[in-house]
Amino acid sequence: MNISLYTAEQEERLFIRREARAWARSGLITDDQLRIIDARTDPGLNRTNVFFRILFFLFTGSCVQAMIGFYAFVIGIRGDIAIACSALAFGVVMAGLAETLVRRKSLYRYGIEEALALSGMALICAGIVIFISQLHVEPQSLITTAAMLASAGAFWMYLRFGFPYAAVISVACVCVGHPGGGLRNQGFQEREKRHPAGLPSGGYLSGRQSAPPGAGPGPLRRSGPVS
Repeated sequence: MNISLYTAEQEERLFIRREARAWARSGLITDDQLRIIDARTDPGLNRTNVFFRILFFLFTGSCVQAMIGFYAFVIGIRGDIAIACSALAFGVVMAGLAETLVRRKSLYRYGIEEALALSGMALICAGIVIFISQLHVEPQSLITTAAMLASAGAFWMYLRFGFPYAAVISVACVCVGHPGGGLRNQGFQEREKRHPAGLPSGGYLSGRQSAPPGAGPGPLRRSGPVS
């Protein structure tokens, strides 16, 4: 079962093109050979350069924010439940638009579908977290839940769209929201403060008798009665 929106053949042709460009830069193949490889490995996808990709990403993100702000201003959203429902609705719409653009317009790393997919994932996670916050859960549990939701959403984006940075976001969210990770580190630091490294414990010190001045190190004797 292929979860990705792109076929295996398209991914393979894109990989061949990247390798061919690397060979051309290294001088292993000529420019004429590179043009032949490009002609025979057309993936049928619409792509753009890095500059326009970033430009389209920022422009689309700004449009999404403006649309959500206009909706909130006109409708006059009040209450956490209304905000959560609106966030979920907008998130589903944005994610659906991203998939529609990929399927119908064959966009690949174009910036527009990336901004829509990221916005949709963020809005869906925000809506779910707002709903969960109405259950009056502990702040640490809420943070962990939000991080796990963001990790799952980013991993789904990686599987669906193939964004490499989505996998990085997923792993980072798991590290941030690992249950009890921060508490265990804090407890370890407190134990280190009570028992610094290199110093014997209090039980060992109490079991040693102080020798008179000038006397050598004598045998150890117990501080309590011998049973």
